Amino acid sequence: MNVFVLSNRTERKNRKLLGLTPDSRVLFQAKAAGATKAVLLRRAELKTPLAPDGLELVCEDRFDLDAAPDKVAELLAGTVEGPVCVFDSEAIFQRDFAAYAFARGANTMFLAGSRTVAAVRFGTGPFAVEDIAGRAVDTTAPGGVKAAKKLLLNGLRKPVLVDGIVGYYIMRPITLRVTSVIVNTPIRPNHVTAFCMFLGFLGAALVALAGNRAWMMQVGMLLYFAGATLDCVDGEMARLKYAGSYIGAWFDTISDDLTTAAMLVAMGFYQSQMTGSTLWVMIGATAALVFMVGEVWVYYWLATVYHSGDVLDFQWATGRKKKPSAETFTDYLSLMAKRDFFSFALLVMSLFGLVSWGLVWLSFMMYVFIVYVLVDIVLSLKNRGWRTGSSN
Repeated sequence: MNVFVLSNRTERKNRKLLGLTPDSRVLFQAKAAGATKAVLLRRAELKTPLAPDGLELVCEDRFDLDAAPDKVAELLAGTVEGPVCVFDSEAIFQRDFAAYAFARGANTMFLAGSRTVAAVRFGTGPFAVEDIAGRAVDTTAPGGVKAAKKLLLNGLRKPVLVDGIVGYYIMRPITLRVTSVIVNTPIRPNHVTAFCMFLGFLGAALVALAGNRAWMMQVGMLLYFAGATLDCVDGEMARLKYAGSYIGAWFDTISDDLTTAAMLVAMGFYQSQMTGSTLWVMIGATAALVFMVGEVWVYYWLATVYHSGDVLDFQWATGRKKKPSAETFTDYLSLMAKRDFFSFALLVMSLFGLVSWGLVWLSFMMYVFIVYVLVDIVLSLKNRGWRTGSSN
């Protein structure tokens, strides 16, 4: 696919919108959609925008874009063999725009500025216009930048079954605001992950050392919940700035699991101090151990087959025959086992002095998890190679 980008010509051409200039955002979108080369049509005096690794960028400044950018696009579409995508970066596109254009399999242009936002298919006959209003924002219009930010941020939301109930209704509205504030700073997604891990470990330490100081235990639970909440920010920043990485995904996953295991041990230690029974330490430590052992099984397949650091990419043997679009009662019941829910539930329980309840409940979920892992192991042994596609 040949990709041409009409450079932004407005006074906002060098202004970063949620981490990237308009030209850079379109180049990253094109790369994400599979482009290997892009020709940027611009004025000679403009700075070369940031381009993603793996995308060959050629800057062309011999066209009068301001006079008739649509005519330039039509000319290019008629002089290059094969499908052509022409993007006008005066429109701020959602991440799926480049993929949308590539999927058309025909010469495509996105109009912006004072013109109607549409996808125009070039051909031998009249232009076929497909309206895509609502999926792009004209940043030259009053309030356009504000609307574009809102469009991009709302695009970061995930369904309830992915984010979880607390994540969708409580955490995500908070983190989207945090992300919008720090995304234009030098802060990187991995910095956020490290900070969240620090909050999680600090919270666990305060819980373990609280003794009979209930307020200290509650502060620890609050820090743990804050870390779980802000943990959404690193992913949001990575998607906005196209800064996601394999190492970053693993860092995020492992830090989440380690802080959860640490909190289990801390709760057990706290409750043992309150009751004088070492049984609570054993419950918390055993739950943390079986949880991490189960995660090692998931880590192994993520690293060797799925080549991902995101646990959501792991496919369980018990669910591989399920239709992707089907939603069951079990799916919604499983939301109670997600980190967003149990971190919030532990915080609420701590405020009422019910740490023992929280420890028993969370430990029980970890035991259920390891049983689920054992079932997965048995089913995988019965049908060896199904994950790699080599099974019958």
